[in-house]
Amino acid sequence: MSTRTTVSLEDDLLKLLKLKAVETSTSVSTLLNTILSDAFREDGDDLEVCEPPNP
Repeated sequence: MSTRTTVSLEDDLLKLLKLKAVETSTSVSTLLNTILSDAFREDGDDLEVCEPPNP
C-alpha cells in the first residue's frame, strides 16, 4: 500500500534526487522509499543493539 504525501525538500536535494533517479532508471518516489527504508532499517538495527536482552 502506498499513500501520497507532500514533502518539502531543499532545492539542491531535489536536484540530486532527480539526477540519481535518472542515473538508476527509477522514479524519485521509488528512490525516496528506498533511502527512507534503508535509514529506518539501520536505525532499527542500532536500537536492537542498545536494547537490553529479554530475561
